[in-house]
Amino acid sequence: MRPNWADLPWATSLLARCGWQLALAAAFLIPIKLTLGYFALFPLILLWLLGGDLKIVRNPLVTQFLLFVLIAGLSGILGIAPLRSITSCLRVTLSLLAIPAVAAVTKNPLHLIFAAIVGQSIAALVTCLELGLGVVFPPYFTGPVTESGQIAIVLPLVAGIIFALRSNKIPHKYWAQVVAIVSFLLMMTALVLNAKRGPFIACFLGLGLLFILRSPRLLLPLALGYLAMVFVAPSLHERLAESAEHFFIAGGRNEMWSIGGELISRYPLGIGLHNSPYLQKFSVQVPPEHNHFHSNVINILVETGWFGLAAFLTWYAYALIFCFKRRAFDPYAYGMLASLVSWQIAGLVEYNMGDSEVFVLILIQLGGFLGNVITASKVSAQQKP
Repeated sequence: MRPNWADLPWATSLLARCGWQLALAAAFLIPIKLTLGYFALFPLILLWLLGGDLKIVRNPLVTQFLLFVLIAGLSGILGIAPLRSITSCLRVTLSLLAIPAVAAVTKNPLHLIFAAIVGQSIAALVTCLELGLGVVFPPYFTGPVTESGQIAIVLPLVAGIIFALRSNKIPHKYWAQVVAIVSFLLMMTALVLNAKRGPFIACFLGLGLLFILRSPRLLLPLALGYLAMVFVAPSLHERLAESAEHFFIAGGRNEMWSIGGELISRYPLGIGLHNSPYLQKFSVQVPPEHNHFHSNVINILVETGWFGLAAFLTWYAYALIFCFKRRAFDPYAYGMLASLVSWQIAGLVEYNMGDSEVFVLILIQLGGFLGNVITASKVSAQQKP
């Protein structure tokens, strides 16, 4: 039974007619400009709340993250800036609703993935022209940090789609193969030009996991290719060589993570979600632009406490297991699994959970994957005698 406030036939009809197009538009636009993506995503979430299948919320992919948000909210009430934390919890909850809203309207997850691939390829092409050829564009697209974080999500999805297309587990379309291969090369080039160490290493490990599961013989070419990119791109080689120096620099990650350790000892229940901008109050050496701890794990631990970190890791482990169990009969499971791994490996040294362009993008793709699972389960149930 739907609640009275959500029993609106016009919303159900509009969701059926426009919901899938809104999901595709959000997946396409968010890699280009988050604000444009929200113009599609927020109406989709609203229509789903008013006229969609609310039972999807019962799926652990949603409920376990809601538990994390609840714990974060309690941490905020007891933290150092309750109002800021509660507002942040509401924003995170709204973003989280992308999973069930997209799942409710998903018709073909391949198209949803390709929407993100095309959007990310456009952003990558701009980066290649700017940093590779010196072409000047207006400062409209996301910066190198955000773009690299998004590529860490989309690149493994592209590789997963290429494997699925070549194995004929999904309808073999040559245009899809061409688009996927060209997009893979564009994104990899942009990733190298951006010279962001965390996403670069995360993509290597995410792709390595994918190759182990699908084609182990490709591991050696992957490793050789990565080594070649490191030595061919001077900026990337320099950034990797200076990693230890940058870690221990004044106001760098070593100092920020040390402050995080002190804070969690004082506030074991957390200081409240998105209260890391108060970081400068604990060290004058931390630059004002560093308003978080540059690590998902440390940020979540400091802001939501030990219970919050446990709840988040439980949700993340469930998402990994959920994808892994589907790998034998779902052509998108391998790419989604590698994407989740790459996302959080990059998050070990950067706070991509706090980057909405990255966070919402992974939620949309999880929604598409969940929608495909729900549809397959319904078809299987109908086929049983």
